[in-house]
Amino acid sequence: METEPTAETPKVFTEKEAATYLGMSIGFLRQARMRTKYSRRLWGPPFIKMGRAVRYRPEDLEAYLRARRVDFDEKHLGEG
Repeated sequence: METEPTAETPKVFTEKEAATYLGMSIGFLRQARMRTKYSRRLWGPPFIKMGRAVRYRPEDLEAYLRARRVDFDEKHLGEG
């Protein structure tokens, strides 16, 4: 029986859903996980491993995007 997500049970994204949400490829997420595993540095968004299944929390994907946002102001854009 499949349970619908509620406020107590938040939705988690599959690898494909996370890639679509981020606008990245599944290959990017897989490569980021492997690089993280071997370098002990987080290369992609945090993930949940359940057996062979990989899942991503929406709030982790949002935090990943926010951390990579680049803001430019007038002085960085140049004068002309």
